[in-house]
Amino acid sequence: LRDALQEQGFDVQLLVLPNHGEKRDEHRDLDSALARFDQDLSPLIGEDYVVVAFSQGAQYFQLWLSRFKKQRPRAMVLL
Repeated sequence: LRDALQEQGFDVQLLVLPNHGEKRDEHRDLDSALARFDQDLSPLIGEDYVVVAFSQGAQYFQLWLSRFKKQRPRAMVLL
């Protein structure tokens, strides 16, 4: 999906969730995991952005929006 979106001219950023992939920082509770998510995601958010997220990433994104009161995306696809 990333490659297909990039081929259409979109600037695509991939975010690895806390304790996933090669990032194995130990966040044993939701508060510290969301704080890490905020730290990683905030620099990627512009004035006009779209989010495509799936599984736990979609859940993290919804929790992040409500807890941190960030600017909502122009559109989002949460699977």
